[in-house]
Amino acid sequence: CVLLVILVCIIPLLHVYVLPRAMGYYNEECYLSPEQLDDLRYMVITICQIYEELNQTYWLDFGTLLGAVRRGDVLPHDADVDLSRLRMDGVAESMFGRQFSQRLQDFGISGNAMIATYKGAKADLFNWNLVVDNTGDSYKPFAMLSYHTSGRETFVEGLKHFTAHVDLPKSLILPTRKMKFFGKNVSVPRDYRGVLAERYPLTQWVQFPYKWKCWLPWKRPPDPAPKTS
Repeated sequence: CVLLVILVCIIPLLHVYVLPRAMGYYNEECYLSPEQLDDLRYMVITICQIYEELNQTYWLDFGTLLGAVRRGDVLPHDADVDLSRLRMDGVAESMFGRQFSQRLQDFGISGNAMIATYKGAKADLFNWNLVVDNTGDSYKPFAMLSYHTSGRETFVEGLKHFTAHVDLPKSLILPTRKMKFFGKNVSVPRDYRGVLAERYPLTQWVQFPYKWKCWLPWKRPPDPAPKTS
């Protein structure tokens, strides 16, 4: 009885206040329009192409990886693009940043090594450091991919650490492998299902959006678009 009362109080608070404040897109439509889907696809394919051109080790991550595994496409209720990349050292990283920003502009995309935008679409570009553990502690992975960020997380963003692992063992990610995304070969983690289990331990099998209004039975996702060759 007490648990039920707690849930009744917490769920409305999350949906009415916490999540809308944390994510500006929370109150938007349940499913993306065809134009929005095309913009996200364009960003995924183009940024992956630029990464490969610049000889970067990269992979689809978070919701974009989940969409690739489930549908070979963007999730119809996703809000942005999530791509990850292994950082380089020193001068090479600085040179990459300049080249990458220029190549984005060449394709009509604004941004840098951390974030990119195209029309109304956004891409979160995660940069990871390879951290080797030489302590000899058998309970620690030999090598980890540790998230590199230049800013502080908000309290709400930090909540993900309670349910998901952000830093991951290298063995889950590298070497990357190829997967079809909207008809194009892109890089994904070596053990992509293991990565999804770490990223979304409680929700990876949930097939509907987390927005409350999208739980209504007549809110159905659009059919996948035909993939380009």
